Amino acid sequence: MLIVTAAVHSISFFQKPMVRNDAEKQLTDLITNYRFAIMGSVRTMNDFVRGFSISFALASWGFGVLDFALRRERAALLKRVALVNVMWLAVMTGVAGHYFLPRLRRFWRRPDDFCAGVGEIAAESG
Repeated sequence: MLIVTAAVHSISFFQKPMVRNDAEKQLTDLITNYRFAIMGSVRTMNDFVRGFSISFALASWGFGVLDFALRRERAALLKRVALVNVMWLAVMTGVAGHYFLPRLRRFWRRPDDFCAGVGEIAAESG
C-alpha cells in the first residue's frame, strides 16, 4: 500500500498546475519565480514544496520496499517493523492534520475536543 501511495503522490511531479483565474495565475507565478534567501541559498517556495513532496514519496516508497522485502521474516521482526510504520505514518498524519486540515487543529490542541471535531466534520459532509 505504501508503494501505491508513493506512486499516486508522485503523479504531481509530472503535471503542471492548473490555473483557473487571474488570482491563481499570480500566486503560481509568485510560488515558481519569487526567490528569497534562506540560510545562504536562494530558493523559491516551489523548490521547498517539491523537495518535501519528493522526500515524502521516497520515504513511502522506501518503507513499502522494506515491508515487501521482510514479508517472510519471523513474527517478532514484522511486529517491530509494523510499529515503525505506524509511528512514521502517525507523525505524517499529525503534520498533515496540523498544517493541511485546519478543521482538525482542535484535536491537536485539546484531545477531549476530538469527538466534537469529528462530529462537526461528519455533520458538514453529510
